[in-house]
Amino acid sequence: MQEQVLKYLRQEHFFVSRLDNDGYNYPVETKHHVFEEFPVSEVHRRSDIVLWSSNRKIINIECKLKNIHQALDQAKDHLWCADYSMICMPHDAFIPHNQRRIIFEEGLGLMLWMKDKGLCEAIAPIKSKKKNPRHRKQIVGRLKAMVHEQSHVQLEL
Repeated sequence: MQEQVLKYLRQEHFFVSRLDNDGYNYPVETKHHVFEEFPVSEVHRRSDIVLWSSNRKIINIECKLKNIHQALDQAKDHLWCADYSMICMPHDAFIPHNQRRIIFEEGLGLMLWMKDKGLCEAIAPIKSKKKNPRHRKQIVGRLKAMVHEQSHVQLEL
């Protein structure tokens, strides 16, 4: 499932809402970078997927087929460095009520993967208040370096 989610995210277009002078919202496409198996030594973890958007938001995504307990532990740990942390599971995965309550209480997000339709955001994440600014700065530095490396590789091709 993780490979399918990665492929989907790499092809997807993301938009943010902006206000014009008349107070109306209009969509603006944002660029984003998708990283897989990103090491986060600050919390002794590895993110399944990291989305880094042009507005500099870091979104951690933990993909699990059915182990919600492990996904919760990992996603909660990533709140120390990411702006948002989410769990992605198949749309038919069983998530007990007490686990859904933890997702809400921790401010995590939940995305459901549907093979033929893509991703559906079931629970929107809340911006992390646990973030350690020093950890986040270190991660942004590594993300910038990886983007820089990728752009050089593309130029050489």
